[in-house]
Amino acid sequence: MKDEPKVREDTHVPGDKWEFNQDVAQSFDNMLSRSIPSYDMMRSLTYQLGMDVLNALPRAEQNRSNFGLRTVLDLGASRGEALAPFTKDPTIGCYAIEISEPMLTELDDRFIENRNVEVYRDDLRQPHIFQCPQTIGWPEKHGLILSILTIQFTPIEYRLEIIQNIYDALPVGGAFIFVEKILGSGSRLNKLFVGEYHKMKHSNGYSYEDIDRKKASLEGVLVPQTARANEEMLTLAGFKNIDCFYRHLNFAGWVCIK
Repeated sequence: MKDEPKVREDTHVPGDKWEFNQDVAQSFDNMLSRSIPSYDMMRSLTYQLGMDVLNALPRAEQNRSNFGLRTVLDLGASRGEALAPFTKDPTIGCYAIEISEPMLTELDDRFIENRNVEVYRDDLRQPHIFQCPQTIGWPEKHGLILSILTIQFTPIEYRLEIIQNIYDALPVGGAFIFVEKILGSGSRLNKLFVGEYHKMKHSNGYSYEDIDRKKASLEGVLVPQTARANEEMLTLAGFKNIDCFYRHLNFAGWVCIK
């Protein structure tokens, strides 16, 4: 089963504006592991908390899928690293949304032999999956929805609507796991965190020239908010049970129960 693809070392040189092209897709997991602090812990906790949520949902309640509420929807699934551990359980239905064609190719190749995985191309700003899931045979409700370093790439004016759609697509007791790059709460703290973050990336093999080039390339493409702004957005969408399960410098993750 092709669930552990070979990962190419990240030697990508970004252009003036960042894009998820074939070069990025093929080295993406290596890029993240060298660029996200406490990366392995974040991935492990995402899976463990997600499984706890799925196992707590009522088994008898059914929706349109054959998996009941034991379904995971991964928004911006990239190469499927967040989804992969869930796919090993045949009682869990796994659904992936991605917009980058190179990433979709990687996803299709990785999960081609997994009968419980479905991949769909969609833009979260045009949420067909949430509004008309029955048109492609997907469930209307998902026990678990993941957004791991995804919504930060959408324009800020769309984000509350996206989070609202996520909330509406969860059953009571379902969860949204949300990981984002964030701003520090004030310019001095943000500068302090970013400085330490760049030192971490340098220690993982990136030159400071590489770091500066990628930072410039991502400007206007990846637009982070403060932790407080993200939490306010989650509250406005309707979540009442929200807590931070992961925080390291300018990265944070929340688990939100409906």
